[in-house]
Amino acid sequence: MVFNKLFEKIFKKEKDSKTSKKEISFEETETWIISEKEKTKNTEKEILNTIENKKKQFLEEIKENIKNIEELDVDSKDADKRIKKIVKKNVNEYLVRVKKLTENINKLDENSFEAFINTINNNFIDFEKKSILNYEKAIFLIDKPLVDLRKTIADFSNFLIKVFEKNKDIISVSRKLSFVQEKVQEIKVFNKKLLETNENIKQIDEKIKNLEQENKKILENIKNIKEDKEYIENLEKIEDIKKEETKLKKELLNLKEMIDFKALGNIFHIDENKIKVIKNYKDDFEKHYLNDNGDNILKLLDDAKLNSSEIIFKANHINNIQKEIIRKKATINKDKTKDLLVDIDKNKKEIENLSLEKMNEHKKYKKTEIAKEELIVYLKKTLDYFNIKLDI
Repeated sequence: MVFNKLFEKIFKKEKDSKTSKKEISFEETETWIISEKEKTKNTEKEILNTIENKKKQFLEEIKENIKNIEELDVDSKDADKRIKKIVKKNVNEYLVRVKKLTENINKLDENSFEAFINTINNNFIDFEKKSILNYEKAIFLIDKPLVDLRKTIADFSNFLIKVFEKNKDIISVSRKLSFVQEKVQEIKVFNKKLLETNENIKQIDEKIKNLEQENKKILENIKNIKEDKEYIENLEKIEDIKKEETKLKKELLNLKEMIDFKALGNIFHIDENKIKVIKNYKDDFEKHYLNDNGDNILKLLDDAKLNSSEIIFKANHINNIQKEIIRKKATINKDKTKDLLVDIDKNKKEIENLSLEKMNEHKKYKKTEIAKEELIVYLKKTLDYFNIKLDI
């Protein structure tokens, strides 16, 4: 967090004779700020009341000065008509600006001392900048009344300068209190964020814990299923089927070796469709035999007069093995553990996602914590001005 040089000017600790500090907790800061702001406000009110009384006197004096000038007969002055005309014009313009100044001052109703200073300073600066030429041209024939008027304005301005100078610390105090209040609110926001983030982490941990417990129960369930007699019998049936399938592969290989593919090719070499069947069986006998139950190749063997009792016997034997495999598969019960294992994998993925979310929440927590600590440092430095030690 970066603060500009204004911080150094406004919040630089001032030397004083105090040695002991009042210690307050963070929870007490708001009450302390309210109390200190009330003191500052009361002090500002006293200053503004003093200024208000002086303002009334000033406005009365200005009114009298203006009356004196307006009653003057410029035409009776011993001077050239052109000069009289210039003087009269500038007197009128000067008085218009004076009246505007008094009107603005009379309307001032600021509750803040600093705001009052800024407003009234702007009024005087604007008046001086716009009226100086009128004054210098008007004073040529009307000197004392205009000097008296200007002196009244100058006296009030000097009075304000002295009041401002005497009470300038009140502005610094007010700014510091506003800074403290602002930083306290920001720290409270950070505290809320930290609590929310910490709660999020707890909720994530709870979800992970529940998923892990769920997986533990599923694993126990799987263990019980695998120890069940029905499950064991099912496994035995599956093993038996595997043996039958191995036997089927072996018998298919034997049948393939019994077929003279070269002779078949020579016989049907002019028939593209039959050549294609022969090639398919030759390249992947098991796949194509199981697809059509051997009908295509056996028919070709019949048509070519290349079939034999051995081939027919082998084909029937293979068909019987296939039927037996189908029959045994029909007796296999669904493996209950498979769906449970899917649930376990699903829970594991969810745990991974939650772990990543938790890591991001920890990063967010750390970032917020660092920002909060930086604020506390600046807050403590400011409270040093008030001889306050913050316990946080």
